[in-house]
Amino acid sequence: MLNKQKLKDFSAYAMKTSGTSDENFFKTSLKKLKINYKEIMNLYSALFPAECAQVYQLIILLEEKEIKREICIRTMIELVNHMYDKFDQIYKSPKLFISHATSDKKIVETFVRLLEAIGVTRQQLFCSSINAYGIPQGAGNIYNYIQNEMSNDNLFVIMMLSKNYYDSYMCLNEMGAAWALKNAVTSILLPGFGFEKMTGVVNNRAIAIKLDSQRLELQDKLNQLYDKIISEFGLVRKADIIWQQKRDAFIDDIQQVKSEASKKLKLSPEANKLLRTAASDPSGQILKTTDLSTGTSIQGGSTVMNGEISQQESAKWIAALNDLLKAALVSQVDAKGQVFAVTDAGYKFLED
Repeated sequence: MLNKQKLKDFSAYAMKTSGTSDENFFKTSLKKLKINYKEIMNLYSALFPAECAQVYQLIILLEEKEIKREICIRTMIELVNHMYDKFDQIYKSPKLFISHATSDKKIVETFVRLLEAIGVTRQQLFCSSINAYGIPQGAGNIYNYIQNEMSNDNLFVIMMLSKNYYDSYMCLNEMGAAWALKNAVTSILLPGFGFEKMTGVVNNRAIAIKLDSQRLELQDKLNQLYDKIISEFGLVRKADIIWQQKRDAFIDDIQQVKSEASKKLKLSPEANKLLRTAASDPSGQILKTTDLSTGTSIQGGSTVMNGEISQQESAKWIAALNDLLKAALVSQVDAKGQVFAVTDAGYKFLED
């Protein structure tokens, strides 16, 4: 993570260079000063393009002895000190912005606990529905505050996608702003929300983490997210065993949230039958196939549910499948939306 220490180091070394009367020492120091300047240029030119260019010109003049050494170095130090003093006003440190629907707060809270375990601090995280990470008292207009947060060039956005998300104008505005500002974005699909439902500027071709995918796949995706956050925010990497414990505890918590939600469900007779039929089959799968001549067929395990091929019968079982998907009792496992598998929450729902 960028800080202003290199500017302070450069000024101190330039001061040391100006104070020598030994010509050989000065020549050596000037070479080191040029090396230090290259580092300054790489780090700060985007923030201070004019000042960096002026420092470079002064080094050239100094090297060619076209300006008095004392005046040149004093001017150089003043420029770098100006950059140092203005750094905190201009540079916005990396921040993680969680874009989510308030209705999904329970899962978002679980995810925030994982971020805390990784080492993300209060200053590095904005999540509007969590008190410690939301909009502070006296901050004024909520929309202006969020707009200001999203203006950070170093913003890392995590979108918690769900039906609730797409029903929220605020969430869609945040999605559009992240796209327009070219922020780094990672999408997390909440339980019951499939890739095929991703629309807008973040579509189903984007790389995303699906929370009700198979456990090994979810572990791998979370490992990748962990690596990315550690890199973006310059955090200290946890011991592997500690990270794995925190990651798996998060997955278990998500399963618990899904299980609690499923207990409140009232499924249609068709959805209940489809779930039980698929769960009793060793494959635990539901197949959805469409033929131009016969229409859409829904199959639970090896059993075809709509034996009578008619539009009305097909619509009834398609609706049953959609109910199971919405409740996160089954999840899509292929790219085309033809193969679905009973989730852990689905099996637990049948046990209760």
